[in-house]
Amino acid sequence: LKTTLGLDWEKDLLSWMEGEFALALIPMSPEQLALQDNPYSAPLGAGLALMVKVSDRSGAQATLQQLDDLITNSYQLPVVETQVNGQPMVSWTATLGGVNATHGWLEGNVVFFTLGAPIASELVPQPQKTLIQAPLFQNTVPTKPNPNTGQFFLDVERTLNSSNLNLAQLPSQQEILAKAINTIGLTVATIDPNRTRFKLFVQLKKQSQPSKAAETKKGDNQQKP
Repeated sequence: LKTTLGLDWEKDLLSWMEGEFALALIPMSPEQLALQDNPYSAPLGAGLALMVKVSDRSGAQATLQQLDDLITNSYQLPVVETQVNGQPMVSWTATLGGVNATHGWLEGNVVFFTLGAPIASELVPQPQKTLIQAPLFQNTVPTKPNPNTGQFFLDVERTLNSSNLNLAQLPSQQEILAKAINTIGLTVATIDPNRTRFKLFVQLKKQSQPSKAAETKKGDNQQKP
């Protein structure tokens, strides 16, 4: 980190972080994927989003400015101040296309940074319903242990099993396993410095049942001894 970005982990990053953070893989909107001249949809149909609760906004802003200067001076990439849904933010774009990075602010002193496809419009304005309010999340992620130190949720059907993300194809055995899974949820709690407790839940897809008409037809075709 120090060599690549010139940042000190404790001084330039941890000093303004409050402790809470979220990391998400967010698919692009169908509208953006449908654009013929969109340079991001072919290599990747989703982007990573990091959101961090900030205790020192001026310190966080200074670090972001340092990153912007580094991208401009050392990597000669365009750094552009822009607006997404009326909210100011800063974007970096690779000159050959394919990768986009954006950083800005959300409500409640939360700074966000996205990398990959342009997904900032999925964060701003803040969605009316949060992820934890979604029925799929509630039915997948364990509620215990409580209190917890972190949770993980993966919608396998919309990520690994989706062709829109343009991810590398899994080996055949792993692909069969992935196609049988709907979602994965994990809740973790730290008991003490030496012990961690977690609960994992994997929601499998329901196997489709043959219709009565199909069963009757199958029975009619069987030969009697």
